[in-house]
Amino acid sequence: MVENGIALFPDAVTARGLKHLVDFQQEIKGGHRAVMFYLIQRMDAEVFSPADMIDSAYSMELRKAVDNGLEILAYDVYLDLNKIYLNRKLPVRL
Repeated sequence: MVENGIALFPDAVTARGLKHLVDFQQEIKGGHRAVMFYLIQRMDAEVFSPADMIDSAYSMELRKAVDNGLEILAYDVYLDLNKIYLNRKLPVRL
């Protein structure tokens, strides 16, 4: 979902996504690296941000996970009628 150039996630409440964030933090506490990769399958986004207005629990947990060491990567794609490929790394706005 993109609004005013901002790619937003999630586009619906996600209990599974919330669980992943909690699990990532446990892995980080155990000394492991954790990276969340957001693939924005559109070409009109300029920045990535959590969708506070859709799932505030996920958004709060994402910010907490980042504070605890979770890394975030967000990329958009280039697509045409023949192909789709990874394009640009987008800034993350928490």
